[in-house]
Amino acid sequence: MTQSTILAVAFVILFLWITILTNLVSKKTNIPSITLLLLCGILIGPEGFDILDPGMYIDWLSAIVSIGVAIIVFDGGLHIDLKRIKDIHDDAIKLTIIGSIITFIGASIVTRLVMDIPWNLACLYGALVMATGPTVITPIIRNLNLNYRLRKLLEFEGVFNDAFSVILSALMFEWILSGVSTGAGALSFILQRIFFGAMIGIACGTVLYLLYTRLKTVSNQTVRYVTLTMILVCYATAEVLGTESGILAVALFGMILGSTNIPYQSMIKEFKNDIVVFMISLIFVLLAAMIEFDHILTTGIYGLVIVGCIIGVIRPLAVRIALRNSKFNENEKMFVSFIGPKGVVPVSMSVYFALRMSDLGITGGETLVGLMFITVIISVTICGGLSSYVANRFEVIPMSTIIINGDKIGILLADKIHQRGNNVTVLDENSDRCKILEDSGIHAICGDIMDKNILIDMNFDKCQHVIVNTGRDDTNHFICKLLQMHTSISNDKIIVRINDSENNEIFEKMGTRIMNKDVATATILDNMIT
Repeated sequence: MTQSTILAVAFVILFLWITILTNLVSKKTNIPSITLLLLCGILIGPEGFDILDPGMYIDWLSAIVSIGVAIIVFDGGLHIDLKRIKDIHDDAIKLTIIGSIITFIGASIVTRLVMDIPWNLACLYGALVMATGPTVITPIIRNLNLNYRLRKLLEFEGVFNDAFSVILSALMFEWILSGVSTGAGALSFILQRIFFGAMIGIACGTVLYLLYTRLKTVSNQTVRYVTLTMILVCYATAEVLGTESGILAVALFGMILGSTNIPYQSMIKEFKNDIVVFMISLIFVLLAAMIEFDHILTTGIYGLVIVGCIIGVIRPLAVRIALRNSKFNENEKMFVSFIGPKGVVPVSMSVYFALRMSDLGITGGETLVGLMFITVIISVTICGGLSSYVANRFEVIPMSTIIINGDKIGILLADKIHQRGNNVTVLDENSDRCKILEDSGIHAICGDIMDKNILIDMNFDKCQHVIVNTGRDDTNHFICKLLQMHTSISNDKIIVRINDSENNEIFEKMGTRIMNKDVATATILDNMIT
């Protein structure tokens, strides 16, 4: 075995173990995995134990980052179902567009005034910090049991902010390189990128939807690789035809698949979850290993002032203006104002821009990278570390109940819980029942409890109660066993509907709480008599 082969194997093993350990520690401590990955990258880089030399991968860093970000953004879009966010649709668009514009303008002005750097460089930084990013938002909100509307609002903003940030950052970078992307040229550049990104993303999503719904030759195994191939084709085509429009294209591509009932959706999500976790680990560690403390120190107190203004003033102002007439209450708006961490896309693009500027002899790249890294480190640490406290402080984590089976009883119960202002999710295999619930504003998931992805997405470990509500006791018994084996929810949080009094003892031995309909009916009738 050659030395290069040994190094390659060691490289892969290192990142696999970093991925495993950071996720384990994150689950045990509730520290965002992004924070841990940044720390690992610094420790193994030149500023730490010098295990990983950035010179080894600097030539192919841009390609790795591009592929990784494309897959990550696609995964974010895949988890957004446009049919199920209609009640927050307008608010999500306002937050994405108006909030991004205010953030861009505010960050650019503050950076220019505080650091006295050229306007084009300040605007490039302002465009980069527009993005909140699904790579950071998703791990943070997964650790919290937020209400459904709030969670989807943040996910929607994260996916589309990345796309807009990439387009606007590319425009600002063109300004730095040539000085011609202003006025009509700037507007033309943005419209062309949006057009190409939207057309290619919609086309790829439509093609794959038709392929999976019309052809029966695609197997469960090949669907994963067909989807991955199409993601890369979508991204590459958009980048070739409309430079820097690839992120928007894959975001729309993912949303089309996430909003349609394709046969292999759960299989695709499971496959993408594994890839995305590894890609996030790879990109963050590689970029963090490139951190040079000298670049960060050059920003000094000015960098801290800028980040403080973005977190404490600009983000709250943007949210307040964008959501001023929304259905969200004051506490929810305050929480959204607090959650604005920066992630993979702005860091990777700042490094890419700095490398290009260095090659062309343009100054300012080191300042940009130092400022971007300190922004990411502070925003991720504050938002991730304090998100649980802030969520509880503003009371945006209501009691959460999951109802398995949305029959008449399930629908009535869900409506009562929803009317009290608590979180309720109904799991049912019947799409018509799910539509009835969604039309009533109740979150419903159409799927089978035996699906591994359902067990993950339902987040059973975070809920206060699980109601097992099918009309068959043998099915209820199997579901209870499944919950005990694959989730950490305690038995006293599982409430089972008993259809036959003879089965009481079986469920009592399991330790679950039971509701016997015969006993309940008799008790109610007795109360009515007395």
